Amino acid sequence: MKIMEQTKTYPTIGVCGLDCGLCPRYYTIGTSRCPGCYGPDFFNKHPSCSFITCCVKKKNLEVCAECPEFPCSKFKSDEEYQQLKESSSYPSYKKVLPNLNFIKEYGIKKFIEQQKKRIKLLETIIENFNDGRSRSFFCKAATLPFGSYNSG
Repeated sequence: MKIMEQTKTYPTIGVCGLDCGLCPRYYTIGTSRCPGCYGPDFFNKHPSCSFITCCVKKKNLEVCAECPEFPCSKFKSDEEYQQLKESSSYPSYKKVLPNLNFIKEYGIKKFIEQQKKRIKLLETIIENFNDGRSRSFFCKAATLPFGSYNSG
């Protein structure tokens, strides 16, 4: 049975708060490319995601920050996220809660404005300076604050 393809409005923002649009896997060329959160072909890459099941499928929300129950028990504490070891092939979990808290306070449109600036910067760097080995470094650099989180 084929799973019906569904998409979110903003696949560059993970339901759980990950910056999918700043992840090296989002910019990979080939079959290992990630389509972003709930993007096309998402379920072939990520067959089960409890965040999507709860947030998108059951509650018809774009991100967990829009849920009145946020943060729920699916989330670790901010301290636990800060202690997680970063992987070179996956985005840092360290911004999950700050991203969602920003969305909760300022709205998803303002977050998208911030994220689009970061994505544009990242795409410019990848296009002009990619030596084939530095994509993960560039992605991490694009997640660094521009100053304060709500300016830039």
